[in-house]
Amino acid sequence: MLDLLAEDATMTIADRIRQLRKEHGLTQEDLAAKAGLGIATIQRLERGESPSAATISSVAAAFALSPHALWLTSRQRSASR
Repeated sequence: MLDLLAEDATMTIADRIRQLRKEHGLTQEDLAAKAGLGIATIQRLERGESPSAATISSVAAAFALSPHALWLTSRQRSASR
């Protein structure tokens, strides 16, 4: 259990976006289309490059989340529902 908590605490925004994308059964191409972004942008995000506020907003909207919710772990998102 502690390992899971530690893992959530060390997740990056790149990890969270990748996790959400996979949970929703989306490819990088699918997410790019839903977010109105280029595939290269999604690839850069998942590699850990720093996103702009506009990019975060677009990705969050693609998942029907607030931009703030992208920074939350899956456990924190579940607890806030």
